[in-house]
Amino acid sequence: MSVGLAFASPIDSRSTRVQRASQWPAFAHVALHDVCMETIGIDMAADPKNTAAAQLLWLDGGVRVIEVCSRTGDEELAAWLDRDVDKIGVDCPLGWPDAFVDFVVAHREQQLRRPEVEPEKWRRTLTLRETDMEIVKAQLGTPLSVSADRIAHPTLRLASVLSRRRPAVRRDGSDVVVEVYPAAALKKWQLPGTGYKGPKAVDARRHIVNGLNDALSLDWGGHEDIAVTSDHVMDAVICALVARAAATGRTTRPESLQKEQALREGWIHVPTSEDLSTLSADA
Repeated sequence: MSVGLAFASPIDSRSTRVQRASQWPAFAHVALHDVCMETIGIDMAADPKNTAAAQLLWLDGGVRVIEVCSRTGDEELAAWLDRDVDKIGVDCPLGWPDAFVDFVVAHREQQLRRPEVEPEKWRRTLTLRETDMEIVKAQLGTPLSVSADRIAHPTLRLASVLSRRRPAVRRDGSDVVVEVYPAAALKKWQLPGTGYKGPKAVDARRHIVNGLNDALSLDWGGHEDIAVTSDHVMDAVICALVARAAATGRTTRPESLQKEQALREGWIHVPTSEDLSTLSADA
């Protein structure tokens, strides 16, 4: 018997997924052999009203948005993380920089030592994780610092919710939950990675929707308007798309010397292909 957040294998759960998909009238005739995968995306925030989730059903003939949630409290969030799907992409750091953790412990114990490198370089190791630095090197943006910026608040909330899962989440993304960064994914796919947030950026989000439609023939299942209205829902859908890329081995992974650190700090998975249409292809 599984304890905590349990996930079944794609093969064991395929018939169950067909039954679940058939609950939606538009998908009532989905066949067993049509279902390839299910992915979830979660746009994490400290405030439940800004936390969104989306679930995608990947079929042999395309992909469909089968459910979205635009306001997600802790219990709802735990329930989404408990769903029987292949991969869950979360827009939130899963850990803190090793150097920052060591710094806090040394500070508590009155054992801080003067840094032997330039102050700016030293502070950078405290504020950016290894995976954040890789994103910067790839010119895909600069992730917010989980140790020195407001993104720490969603991370605290997510860590609390995930603490009930047994076995614990592998922060490198090698099990069901994977850390993603929608802005970097959008840039990789040659779509607007900035300027699409906020109530006035409707046109930018519409442009993203059109790009997704052109590349994937995405069936929004009636949720297109809310994705245009809410940047949180939009990000949740992007997270679910990146989760598909991760599940099929099409995202950046830590190198051998980075693996242990990624298990502690987390690792941002970014699509390796600029071609969005590859997401519809079999792994």
